Amino acid sequence: PVYLQKSVLDLARIYINGGKRGFLVGMPPQEIVPVVAPVLVDVCLIDPVSGLCAGCWRTRDEIASWSSIGDARRRQLRVELPQRRPAAAMGGRP
Repeated sequence: PVYLQKSVLDLARIYINGGKRGFLVGMPPQEIVPVVAPVLVDVCLIDPVSGLCAGCWRTRDEIASWSSIGDARRRQLRVELPQRRPAAAMGGRP
């Protein structure tokens, strides 16, 4: 499935990869819904034992700072996050 943060639909315009390196296509976000039929998600749900979101495995601090941490740190986290899944499932901390 494709997941889409529900609040994205409130934006005036979004930009998606147009298929070529550096080519972006701008569109109203509502136009993507009939094309990809995304599952709309609203908020992270923090597991009280692990302290991680049950869906994306980020910590509260990572979620809160996501828009300001920079591309390099986000890329690094995207590599690390799948490794947290087993720990989160068992109630452990990353």
